Amino acid sequence: CKGMLEKHHYCAGFELLDALGQHQERAYQRLFEWVKKECSASAGMSADDVDVKLQMAVKSLQRLPMYFAQCEDLIVNSRRTQLVQKFIFALTQGGSTGEVFRAIDLLAHDPVRYVSDMLAWMHQTVASEVEFLEAVFGRLSALPTQPSGDGGGDGHGEGGEGNKQKQNGGDETLLARCVQGLGRPLRVRVMQTLEAHGSVETLYALTDLLAFYEG
Repeated sequence: CKGMLEKHHYCAGFELLDALGQHQERAYQRLFEWVKKECSASAGMSADDVDVKLQMAVKSLQRLPMYFAQCEDLIVNSRRTQLVQKFIFALTQGGSTGEVFRAIDLLAHDPVRYVSDMLAWMHQTVASEVEFLEAVFGRLSALPTQPSGDGGGDGHGEGGEGNKQKQNGGDETLLARCVQGLGRPLRVRVMQTLEAHGSVETLYALTDLLAFYEG
């Protein structure tokens, strides 16, 4: 095309550029449709389940912010829903991946053990999510920052807080959006524990426990 333009074959050169652009756009659309299907089914996937083809396709779509942001949103929404379901199941039914344990809520009479088990579950889940997201997107700190496509919100749902977080950097925001649904059931149970077991010893123990996981 460059050679044709240099030789003043402008019409043919521009027509060829236009045709190539249309073919490229159709190729990206087909690639996006395939990635969208894979992302929608990502809820039950672990890092080991991520296919190399998906990694390459997502990396290619980073050149097109509109498509890439939609891929992020699809994965975030499916992962967030699945994580909340898993947490509620662990709290009320027990059991985990290849591991059998009692429902965490049965430990509510022992405040330190109760909160400790919830935080331990959360810690393990966050680590697994980091591995999964990095398997799909590569290093999270290298992700471009995109405006959220989740829509409006009240600042605590899928919109408001997600939009603010996505502007702070890709490494924190994608993970935060995936796990943000876990905050409410955890907060409710911690507050109930504090109200039911308000002794000074218990408060000090829980403060140390929360500080440990915060660090």
